[in-house]
Amino acid sequence: MSSLLPPGIRSTSDLTYKDVLRSVKLMNQFCENNGARFFFDTSDCDVYVIGHRRLNDLYGWIVPNGEADDFEAGWKAMADRVDGEYGAQWYHAIVWDDRDGAAVPVIVG
Repeated sequence: MSSLLPPGIRSTSDLTYKDVLRSVKLMNQFCENNGARFFFDTSDCDVYVIGHRRLNDLYGWIVPNGEADDFEAGWKAMADRVDGEYGAQWYHAIVWDDRDGAAVPVIVG
């Protein structure tokens, strides 16, 4: 695993689609402004075009900053692949809402 991966991306296989990477980066900004960190899991690849940007829906964990370092260690070790309940309290779907040309995440679940 490369330390050069963007925050919230665990594997180079997650970098296949630029829209997903752009979406994760935007979600990271949102979480940073709200005292949390985002950890990407997957996407259904539903596309939202907002402000001339293509964004994808996301699934992943929104973890409060105080818990994020401990969570990240298990996440990087793929603990969620072994324990389906790993971090379940923080797992969400994210879709995007267009608010006057600004992409705003809508957190579901």
